[in-house]
Amino acid sequence: MTRMLRRALFPVFLIIVLCADPCSSQLLPEWIVSGGGQFTALSTVKGISGCPGGCYLTGGQSENDYVLQVSEDAGRSWIEVLRLKRYGFGAVQSPLSRPFLEVQVNTVLRPTAAVCFAYGCGSYELNGAYFPFLLRSLDSGRTWNEIALADSGQGIFSSSLAMKDSQYGIRRGGYVDAQHSVMYRTSDGGLTWSTVDVPFRDYRVLDIFYADDGALFVTENQSPAALYRSMDDGATWEYRGPLPASRTPCFVSADLGWIAYGESNGIGSQEKDVIARTTDGGSSWTTIRDTLQEPAFGLIAIAAADAEHVIAVGRLGKSLHSTDGGATWETGTRPFYLYDPATVEVEYPDTASAVSGALMHIMTYTGKRNLPAPTLTVKQGMDVMQPVAHWTTVNGAVEYQLEMAEDYHTNTMQFEIFDEDPYMQSGWLADTTLALNFWLRENRDYFVRVRARGGAYTSDWSYPEKFYTQQSTGIPPVSLPSRLTLSVSPHPAGDVANVTVRGMRAGENWTMTLHDAQGRTCRSDGGVAASDGILLRELRAGGLANGMYYIHFACGGEYEVFPLHIVR
Repeated sequence: MTRMLRRALFPVFLIIVLCADPCSSQLLPEWIVSGGGQFTALSTVKGISGCPGGCYLTGGQSENDYVLQVSEDAGRSWIEVLRLKRYGFGAVQSPLSRPFLEVQVNTVLRPTAAVCFAYGCGSYELNGAYFPFLLRSLDSGRTWNEIALADSGQGIFSSSLAMKDSQYGIRRGGYVDAQHSVMYRTSDGGLTWSTVDVPFRDYRVLDIFYADDGALFVTENQSPAALYRSMDDGATWEYRGPLPASRTPCFVSADLGWIAYGESNGIGSQEKDVIARTTDGGSSWTTIRDTLQEPAFGLIAIAAADAEHVIAVGRLGKSLHSTDGGATWETGTRPFYLYDPATVEVEYPDTASAVSGALMHIMTYTGKRNLPAPTLTVKQGMDVMQPVAHWTTVNGAVEYQLEMAEDYHTNTMQFEIFDEDPYMQSGWLADTTLALNFWLRENRDYFVRVRARGGAYTSDWSYPEKFYTQQSTGIPPVSLPSRLTLSVSPHPAGDVANVTVRGMRAGENWTMTLHDAQGRTCRSDGGVAASDGILLRELRAGGLANGMYYIHFACGGEYEVFPLHIVR
């Protein structure tokens, strides 16, 4: 949201020192963006699977391709192992054996470090029926082979698959008539499958998953979503009851599980966050966290490494972590400004690491921070729109990152502002200073903070404080809407971004600069508005790396900032 406040009449000189107790940063969890150079190319992350030892498999969509990638180092780096064109137009794509017009990969699994599965479906005509296919790798994803399925000629509603280990598993199969389908189970790593009788009303499975002790759970597509449990790999089933929300729960045993979801709190479009726990296999659920009185971000997914270590993730890249089974929770800071705020999946196979996937990013949980936060100073000179942040070095740290968020004029500290509003975030810097002017809109209050990292260790954020571009009286001034609005198409952008600025006045001088996450100027443009109305400019980004950039537009004493994602 953009607001225009009155311009300051006099320059303001401010020095703000932010100090943090080193002991306060010892126990906070952290998520970092991992494999950013690879994953910013994905437009959709479709699934994540991991096994103990930090081995992961993920599948996503990159423009018109489906891409599988593996990580052997707990999600810190990723290697592409398979790419299928979504639209093959009748050509056979290895390792598939059929000439599909369109293919989709819906489920990826990695039950062991060596064994990987990809379960998907393909169609022979646009808007036609989809038919299942199953791919398996026995060498950590390096080579893939298709496994022949007896039901490969039957249409499928959704390709869901769960594996208890490398041998035992269950999957959603093709239709047997116009409405109903069956499930199949395997005991030989997917080579052969036998049918499973299921008690579902319409057989539309939402999800299939195993608990750590081998209990099998299935959620059914009805309202409310129904939960079923099997203790014998799907031979028999028992109805456990309705779920509190249409989200996928996680179970570490036949009895102990959690579910996380967002609910409208009745105030605009905000959501409250709810986490519920069951100790009887889903027959009943007890709410253990409900943030009705707090600004919320909408939880979506939850995963557990064992009975004590649980992670919940949600919109805008937010994460919660518990080490006592959900009795208490710590809030992890967002690792980046997430353009599309939808987290789709989180995998937590052991306490050493976890990986969460959003539409355009993969995030890795790296454990606990144990570096003290730096001390930050913000200085302003004769021009209030030219603040510079300086921070102290931290022993053991090799680089630093700074965040800034907007606020209203007020004397009240809003601790949660970094969790509420879109904010600016630098890349990791070796320097201990950063000019902030390329982030500023005119006449606002701002919060700023910094953190450090070195090796495997990262500090907490420093204590947030304000600096001003207009001296604050503690009385909220009249908020005047900005006449300027800035939009970019397409967004995310590739080599060319079309910038549209509305509200221009004839004869006004304007400047537009593009900065990277380190504050460096990458592109610049400027001129004089020829007429009132709309200014259209083409921003050429060819030669720039994928990642986050900031468009800073200035005209007539007003400023606009637009966070720009460049993705190819």
